[in-house]
Amino acid sequence: MTNLEGATVLITRPEVYSSYLSKEIKRLGGIPVVFPTLDVEYCTQGLDEESFNGHDLAIFTSRNAVAAVAEFLKQEGMNWPKSLRCAAVGNKTADAVRGAFDVGEVITPTKDFGGAELMTLESMQNLAGQRVIFFDGGGPRSVLLVNMLEDKGCKAVTHAVVYRRVRPPSDPRVLQSVLGQSGLDFVVLTSVSSSANLLEMLDIELVNELKRAVVIVYSKRIQQELEKQGVEQIIVSDIPSDDAVLEAMMRTQRDIVKRTGKQQKVFADIETI
Repeated sequence: MTNLEGATVLITRPEVYSSYLSKEIKRLGGIPVVFPTLDVEYCTQGLDEESFNGHDLAIFTSRNAVAAVAEFLKQEGMNWPKSLRCAAVGNKTADAVRGAFDVGEVITPTKDFGGAELMTLESMQNLAGQRVIFFDGGGPRSVLLVNMLEDKGCKAVTHAVVYRRVRPPSDPRVLQSVLGQSGLDFVVLTSVSSSANLLEMLDIELVNELKRAVVIVYSKRIQQELEKQGVEQIIVSDIPSDDAVLEAMMRTQRDIVKRTGKQQKVFADIETI
């Protein structure tokens, strides 16, 4: 992989999930700017012992869901039941499940990730009569997963919302000051919520500049939402992973420099605070 020498990258994830990407951007010569537009609050009050011992399969839709459930079990002095099988919508989530609950096999898609892809796996076809619980942060896609599980003849489907996404109290003046000095090459947006929050947190001048930057996203769904907002340059990473995001940024920077002879910078002419 070629480097990111001189590229400024805006990372909008919660800081706890930004460390690897920030470290790699620095290693490759880039400048990471962490400006969280999304935070997570746990809401596990509805969980109890039956949430775990009363089910045959548990599905996790994100690392946030894993962390919320792990924190609940720790507070309650409970262990993950050995008989409760686990499934996850992606590799990162599966790794989190293994690390948090000391389980071996976690049913996971191997290529495309997501709830729909999980439901196509052979090991998810014989769920008739099974009691299934899935942990997530709510949202419209939860209804789709409930419907897919019910269509497979599950005896019971329990939807446990264990965290909610909130907008953190980040100060956009800090972002304006940093980017006014160094300019901006890339923005990394990994969810629809973080994308919407970013646009709402900035004033109109910053939003207009942002729309000219190269935005790297995790999915076509995020791309579609950003296109509605007038964002001009959007690249969907090959897979939803930090390494794929890095590769997409380096490939794009290489192409821009080859075509124009220089890096593409926006925000550089914004008045600093």
